[in-house]
Amino acid sequence: MVNNKCLRLFTSPMVHKDAVATCSSYAGTLVTVKNAIDNRAITTFVGSSIKHTW
Repeated sequence: MVNNKCLRLFTSPMVHKDAVATCSSYAGTLVTVKNAIDNRAITTFVGSSIKHTW
C-alpha cells in the first residue's frame, strides 16, 4: 500500500496503451501521480527495481 493505494510493479517495458491494458487485465488502473507526496511514495516503492520510469 502506498498512500492508501494498492500498487503492483511491472518491470517489462511497454507502451502506454499496453500498460493500460495490462493494469485493466488485473482489474486495476494505471497509476496517475497527482502530487509530490504520491511521487515520493511511488519512487520509494519502486526503489532500485527499474532504471527508467515515466
